Amino acid sequence: AALIATANDAVITIGEDNRIIDWNNAAERIFGWKRDETVGHDLADLIIPPSHRAQHREGIQRFLRTGMGNIFNRRVESTALRRNGEAFDAELSVWPVRTAQGYTFSSFVRDISRRKAAERALAESEAKYRKVVENVNEGILVTAGGRILYANPRALDITGLDEETAKTHPFIDFIHPEDRERVLENHMRRLRGEPVENHYEFRVVHRSGDVRWLQISAVLFEWQNEPATLNFLIDVTERRQI
Repeated sequence: AALIATANDAVITIGEDNRIIDWNNAAERIFGWKRDETVGHDLADLIIPPSHRAQHREGIQRFLRTGMGNIFNRRVESTALRRNGEAFDAELSVWPVRTAQGYTFSSFVRDISRRKAAERALAESEAKYRKVVENVNEGILVTAGGRILYANPRALDITGLDEETAKTHPFIDFIHPEDRERVLENHMRRLRGEPVENHYEFRVVHRSGDVRWLQISAVLFEWQNEPATLNFLIDVTERRQI
């Protein structure tokens, strides 16, 4: 009882009739209802959004009939309501307990609204940067271990590659044979953190068979928790011909 009373997560227990039996201090703080205002009341009417209430009640009845349920004994994310009507993101785990009088259902409920808001903000930020990267006039490649991990549309255009081919072949295959040693050595030295030329020009063999000159600017950075190189490419073929 002491552990439940002082838990950081809301701990709520209901009976088979969906009426609240227990409601800890964290539940009071998260939902805005005092314990004596909730005990004996239908849980769905207090904290479950109207659109989810029928599903909640049916889940309880299905378990009582069959002993099976989709949300029991695992963590799930859903939406809950505060006393003021505000909906928020919640993570909950529910487990049934057999007693002499029947089943009770207890749950830990955690307010994850801040985390979900941060995730949405990050996704929006990533979407904005991706839109920029995919529309710039420079080719952008992410490479590591001799492979292309990411190529923006401009990089695919100036090399003549499609995305699948770019990611399934060593990038050295697309370099002009006379420039392969230089490009690969610079790539490996950069991954090792050694001094290396950051700006130089090399040739690629376009899918059409044409040889094109590219100017590269590359830096070491982290991609999916592993060292990689971020490469900016400019087609300078016409300039070199002039």
